[in-house]
Amino acid sequence: MAQFKGKECAQEEQTMHREACRAASLSNKVRECESSAWMSGPAAHGMEEPCFVAPHPDVLNALTAKFNEVKERVGEELPILRNLLRIVEPRRPGLNDGLIHAPGVPPAINTNGTSSHPVTTCPPLRAKLTGPINVAVILIDFSDKQFSSDQTAAHFNSLWFGSGVNSVNDFYTEVSNKVVSISGEVVGPYRMPHTLKYYANSYYGLGSSTPNARLMATDAANLAKSHIDFSKYDNDKDGTVETLVIIHAGQGAERSASVDDIWSHKWVLSTAVQDEGVTLYPYLTVPGDCKLGVCAHELGHLAFSWPDLYDTDYSSAGIGNWCLMAAGSYNGNESNPSPPSAWCKYNQGWVTASTYGKGTHNISLSDVKMGHSIMKLTETGAPSTEYWLLENRHKVGRDADLPGDGLLIWHIDDALSSNQNESVHYKVALVQADGRKDLERNEDRGDNGDQYPGVARNRTLDSTSNPSSKAYSRSATSTFSITDISDPAARMTFKLTV
Repeated sequence: MAQFKGKECAQEEQTMHREACRAASLSNKVRECESSAWMSGPAAHGMEEPCFVAPHPDVLNALTAKFNEVKERVGEELPILRNLLRIVEPRRPGLNDGLIHAPGVPPAINTNGTSSHPVTTCPPLRAKLTGPINVAVILIDFSDKQFSSDQTAAHFNSLWFGSGVNSVNDFYTEVSNKVVSISGEVVGPYRMPHTLKYYANSYYGLGSSTPNARLMATDAANLAKSHIDFSKYDNDKDGTVETLVIIHAGQGAERSASVDDIWSHKWVLSTAVQDEGVTLYPYLTVPGDCKLGVCAHELGHLAFSWPDLYDTDYSSAGIGNWCLMAAGSYNGNESNPSPPSAWCKYNQGWVTASTYGKGTHNISLSDVKMGHSIMKLTETGAPSTEYWLLENRHKVGRDADLPGDGLLIWHIDDALSSNQNESVHYKVALVQADGRKDLERNEDRGDNGDQYPGVARNRTLDSTSNPSSKAYSRSATSTFSITDISDPAARMTFKLTV
């Protein structure tokens, strides 16, 4: 990549840098960014902290647009702007992973051997939650930020636990085929001992040192524990409350891009809190203006230990709008988020996965929302952690805001922990029917060429097609083919040869 030469060009690049920050409403971070070794970027100097964290798609789009504008004006990619676009979400123990139990506080009942270390792979190292899942919701406000008049306890009770009102309970009851439901209570609001700005601490509340959102959640738990019986929220009776929700007054930083707001997340308290014979440690927090999408996404971390399935360094799109745990949480203006993908449901036992032996089989696969059935395929010689999942996603109901509809073919490698390394392969990858790999190339968050047959009219997946059915493992042999894939419908058909 060409580099600018001379004082004038260096000054121009610094100016473009400032413009890009301001374009994403991040002008208050300009000085911090500029203090880094800007010609090489922060990554080259071992800086562990990102310049800023994951934004709402609108904010990311604004920054990307400014990058493209500057690139066109200057005629090349400026190194500092490329680094600005590679937004790295901080990865610390308990942050958006499966960590539930506090170090030194072993679970009282734990048949699956839960680790006290961060868990980013699934299936989770703890018992799956089924039936009614009790969720404790604590409302908090601050001297510098209060809830609006319509953000009442009754409003949040309806959003989380209501029936027939597009609530979190409605969402999970439906997508889990009634394996789980969400119930609980809302308490507060409690006035926090410090301001919102104090807890955000000029870093979205995600700083590694206090004050941060972990301290905020700990303060909230201590304020509420005299008014709520937390033992009711130890759903698997292992001594730890799995489902603590903190709703704070104000806007989420993922939408405002302000370092003085809190970015919605799942994390762990700064200090474990003991109450009623149970331990409070993991929590999630969302803002007062939260909608279904962000609530369902963060509960996916907290209750089901699902990892983020977007690319957390933002160099690619992960699985985009096709899954709740990626950008699908924003579908339908956050009011009709994508259901969890086949892998998430399979991980929790919410779907039946059919397998087939050698031979040719005529397959009929109904819309996963109706039949709650998927297919699982493996390759000879591939490790047990590598397999394919097939689901029929019909663009109605919860799937109405997907990029398209048809047969989704997922390529899974459970040996990986995340969808961050697109240069190798994802943990959960969508086999894109048009062969373009737009998700890996960060071209979009999903389009009508991803599903089968899609706009490419691709009705075949085998060892010679593009994309192909070849395994990641070099020792594996491609032993299945899928042909004659029908048009999208509530029931799709195709031919499977094993």
